[in-house]
Amino acid sequence: MANKLTNFAEFSRAIRETIKTYHPELQPHTEAIIQYMSLYFGITEDTLLLGSGEDDFVDGGAPLLPEVDAGPDNPQTIAINSALELQGTLINSQQPLENLLIVWSKVSGPAEVTFDDPNRLVTNAHFTSRGKYVLRLTMNDGLFAASDDLIVVVNSEPQVSAGADQMIRLRDTAALQGALLDSGLGDEASGTLTYLWSVESGPGEVTFANPNALATTATFTKSGPYLLRLTANNGFFTASDDMVISVAGRVTQGLQTLHVFKEGSGETVRDIAALDPPLPFALPASGATWVEGGLALAEPTILETAQSPTRLFNALRSSHELTLETWIKPAVEDQPGLARIVTFSGGPAIRNFTLGQRGKQFYAAVRTDTTNQNAGDKALAGGAVMPDALMHVVITRTASGVLRLFVNGVEVAQRSLPGTFSNWVSTHRLALGNEVGENAGYDRAWSGEYHLVAIYDRALSAEEVQQNFEFGADTNLPPIVFAGGDLTLDLPNAATLQGFLLDDRLMPEQISVKWTQVSGLTNVVFDNPDALSTQANFADSGVYVLRLTASDEQLSASDELRIVVNKAPSLHAGSTQWLALPAAVAELDGVITHDGLGDPALPKNISVNWSQLEGPGQAVFANPQALSTHVSFTVFGKYVLQLSVHNGHQMSIAAVTVFVNQAPNIRAGAEAIVNLPKAATLNGEIVELGLADPEGVITRQWSKVSGPGEVTFADASLLSTTASFSQSGVYVLKLTVAISGAHFNLQSEAQVQLTANAAPKVDAGPDVQITLPAVAELEGTISDDGFPDPPGRVTAAWSKVSGPGSVQFSNVSSAYTTARFSQPGNYVLQLLAKDYPQAPPVSAEVHVEVLPSPRVTEGLQALYLFDEGSGNTVYDVSGAGAPLDLRLQQIGNNSQPLQWLNKGLRIVQPTIIKSNGPATRLINALQSTNELTIEAWVKRAASIPVDRSPGRIVTLSRDGGRRNFTLGQLHEDRWQVRLRTTNTDENGVRLNNGQPAYQDIDLVPELCHVVYTRRTTGTIRFYLNGVDPAPSTRPRLTGDFSNWEEFE
Repeated sequence: MANKLTNFAEFSRAIRETIKTYHPELQPHTEAIIQYMSLYFGITEDTLLLGSGEDDFVDGGAPLLPEVDAGPDNPQTIAINSALELQGTLINSQQPLENLLIVWSKVSGPAEVTFDDPNRLVTNAHFTSRGKYVLRLTMNDGLFAASDDLIVVVNSEPQVSAGADQMIRLRDTAALQGALLDSGLGDEASGTLTYLWSVESGPGEVTFANPNALATTATFTKSGPYLLRLTANNGFFTASDDMVISVAGRVTQGLQTLHVFKEGSGETVRDIAALDPPLPFALPASGATWVEGGLALAEPTILETAQSPTRLFNALRSSHELTLETWIKPAVEDQPGLARIVTFSGGPAIRNFTLGQRGKQFYAAVRTDTTNQNAGDKALAGGAVMPDALMHVVITRTASGVLRLFVNGVEVAQRSLPGTFSNWVSTHRLALGNEVGENAGYDRAWSGEYHLVAIYDRALSAEEVQQNFEFGADTNLPPIVFAGGDLTLDLPNAATLQGFLLDDRLMPEQISVKWTQVSGLTNVVFDNPDALSTQANFADSGVYVLRLTASDEQLSASDELRIVVNKAPSLHAGSTQWLALPAAVAELDGVITHDGLGDPALPKNISVNWSQLEGPGQAVFANPQALSTHVSFTVFGKYVLQLSVHNGHQMSIAAVTVFVNQAPNIRAGAEAIVNLPKAATLNGEIVELGLADPEGVITRQWSKVSGPGEVTFADASLLSTTASFSQSGVYVLKLTVAISGAHFNLQSEAQVQLTANAAPKVDAGPDVQITLPAVAELEGTISDDGFPDPPGRVTAAWSKVSGPGSVQFSNVSSAYTTARFSQPGNYVLQLLAKDYPQAPPVSAEVHVEVLPSPRVTEGLQALYLFDEGSGNTVYDVSGAGAPLDLRLQQIGNNSQPLQWLNKGLRIVQPTIIKSNGPATRLINALQSTNELTIEAWVKRAASIPVDRSPGRIVTLSRDGGRRNFTLGQLHEDRWQVRLRTTNTDENGVRLNNGQPAYQDIDLVPELCHVVYTRRTTGTIRFYLNGVDPAPSTRPRLTGDFSNWEEFE
């Protein structure tokens, strides 16, 4: 077409021939393509012939070629893990932006670059590795392409080392050998590094030969520990590292215990060697006094470690070397016997080592496998004791077998001591001031002041001993600080920081601490930077170094920990896509804009997975574990696909929607049952609109097809809406979706059936008041509309809502029922109804006031009140399980053997009132307790014939010779009880030893209260009107009821 731009007819013909030859599938769109191309080149039907050559075309004013600008020509510099905003620009483009293909891409660079949207002029680029990158912006309008490059330099934090801690003499010069471990520069040629040595704390002044050089020297004006810091700056980030230089300081290598006696008060001398577990000394109840700079002991006094010195024992026996250092002030010049200054022993005759004073000299004994038990055969003595003077006394023993004694920095004695510590005893104790064990006394007690005791698992050299001597006894020591182990955490979690702190003079709470950030991409926020234990909060992933600094107002110390902070990956699943069957294949291009890993140097374990969240059919992925893949569909509808990325710590998800089109296909749904007056939620779904014309119009309409009442839609034109119903019943609703356009008019219908249900009406009945043991009548009522059907019926259930005891319903599923209560009180009972299993329950409550029975009810198994007033049945109203009712059985021709009274029953003719079958429940209950109470309010019979004595008032028996128990009236006008146990005969008359088992009591003519009780222990009582006239004479009726029989 390039040579047809001077004539519209030839230009149009060339387009038609090109499409026909090379793109026949575009022939239906030929006219639209001609219109587009003519607008682009500015050619109309009025265009005249301007020339016949290429020069004429150019001179005739043809459009200039399009260009793009990716941004500034100079390199753009950013920090790692940050986003760079790309500002692309189009030049000379005559096409709308939506008609152009815009692509950002990486040309070169050490790692992957991710773009928020690579197809937009303005977007963000993300970098996870430092380095120099070249990005390219490309534009293509279908005929011409243009591109431009942008250089990006990504920098990270430098890494620097201040070097190892040092120990020097006061007059020495410290050589500082700082090292740059990593510049952090993405382009070494485009950045500048600067360095600075500084003093964070120390007792004097420090002079650096060149504070801006990695390698330099430093001099110090005073002895003591100095905290120096080397800071590196690459123009974007700073990083630092600390080192400690101990100038004429104490030797710490191999230190196992350190006690400096600076507490000033309390009952413990702390071990500040910072090893676990510590070995503090416990002060005795008397004999120890805190003095300035130390602790004074008076004879005889002993200090022992609060726990077994197992750690110390293991360290010394492993090295076979030892240094015991003390600063002491002896109180006595000439000490009788061998006074123990420091001893690790099991008594006077056996030791691992001892430092003592004997006479006017110091004494050292160290046991090896070449000495005797107390090492007395190879001991060492020397030096002169100076009373009331602070003295530095040290013993050392080398693995090569040399024992030395130093006093005030000078070696005063030496001897050979070959062997090993293999015969040391682990159970020995470490003590000060006296010997351990029962034989300790004045002859082994040492008096004086302790200012320092230190034990090393190596032999210090003479120079090191001199160095400690020059450092002094009461010189302040810097705090010992530990920031904790390195951590790895996942956002949004905070890091729990637990620092550790020790000081020779102050308790941890008296020392000021400060948490600071040494390095990291974003600011760290501490909950309380001045607390030893706190939380650190991070805004972004990365590698962070935090520093804990402690100061006792004279000296400072610090420690660092490294925290790798990870977060969930940042990703993009792509833009919405539209497909059409049958060739419904979507290209998926997932992008991880940031992997979320804090330390890019660590191995990456990133897993990718595509899955289907929504859609009517199954989406088939070519490779679901690849970021870029393709997916195919065979069923029409809207699909939501999820991209999941896990970086080994956390997972992120992103979704992309794919529309697979065809002719209209809709669905309608609703819950099967809606409970009035609630409205039904209607869910219409257009699975696929089938829009061939993007300008098509969609209409949606809900309507009623059938049903007994009126239906009111909240908005009948919405796919998802609600419908209200004027009455209950079965309804059919219809969703109609019409799609119309210039070339089509399609309509689909979908119906849904639901039941509009009115909830049952429930009334639990009027409130009730009863007196135990009566039962409550519950007169509940339930009415319903009969929907839904099925089931077409209502279910009911009674339950207790509140009340002090248990409730037993005679029929829990009947609206009308009775309830029995275990104890008095106020009860709330609930009647619940449902007209289908999943229905929300409808309930009503009734209040029942249960008044207590005037009688004792605990253990009650049968109760007869004889208040029926008529009939042949006496009812058991005890409420204890199945009632044991009694019924009249006539004897002979006595037609009226009973006479009902206002309250009670009179037997006027021989008769029997008995249970219908064996009293099994009663028998089982009494057998389970082996206890019995028989209670009766009775009025004596006029007379009892001798041949019928005793007349049975209450009996549980088979006949006159076999019974479980009987209460009766004797012909002699006495009440009698016969009770059968395993120690009586089967009639309950005689004990197994022949003694009487029955009990009698005199009766009275009026109505009286008769009670007989028998306990498990065999104790029996027989009461008349509440009094047992002869309790002390009652025999013990031992045995149990296991031999009872199933009597009526």
